[in-house]
Amino acid sequence: MSLPCARPGVCWPWDEAYLPCGIQAEVIALVAEEAFAALKSPPRRLGNPGVPVPFAEAMERRVLPDKTAIGRGIRELVQAAGNRA
Repeated sequence: MSLPCARPGVCWPWDEAYLPCGIQAEVIALVAEEAFAALKSPPRRLGNPGVPVPFAEAMERRVLPDKTAIGRGIRELVQAAGNRA
C-alpha cells in the first residue's frame, strides 16, 4: 500500500469532524498499521474537540480548525520531523 504520508514521514489528518471516533483516528490507525516505520514524528490530529458546532460564526471559529491552527501544526510537525531525520 502506498500512503502519501510515507514520503515526508509525517501524518497529520485534519478536518472539521469530531476528534473522538473521527476519520482522523482511522487515518492514523491505517498509517500505524501500514507505514509506521516511515514516520519521522508521532502522528497528530486536528479537528472539532467533540462539542456541537455553534451556529454563531464567532463561536464557530473557536471550535473549528482555522488557518492559524493548521499553520502552527504544520510548523511543529516539520520541526519534529527535522529533529528525527
